[in-house]
Amino acid sequence: MAKASSLADLAENLLKELECAVCLEQYKEPKVLPCLHSFCKKCLEGLLTKQGAVWRINCPSCRISVEVSSLKS
Repeated sequence: MAKASSLADLAENLLKELECAVCLEQYKEPKVLPCLHSFCKKCLEGLLTKQGAVWRINCPSCRISVEVSSLKS
C-alpha cells in the first residue's frame, strides 16, 4: 500500500510542476523566462510594462526584470 500512496504523491507533484504560478492552471502555451521560471503566454502578456521604447516583464517568482522582444517564439 505504501507504494500506491507514494505513486499518488509523485503524480500530484508532477501535476504541480506543470502548473502556472500566475493562473494556477496547467500551462497554456508555456514560455520560459531567462531566469528559467515558466508561465502561460497569456499570463506573461498581462504582466508586460512599457519602459520607454522597451517592453519588460518582472518575473512573478524572482522579480528579475526581463526585456521582451516577442512572446511569439
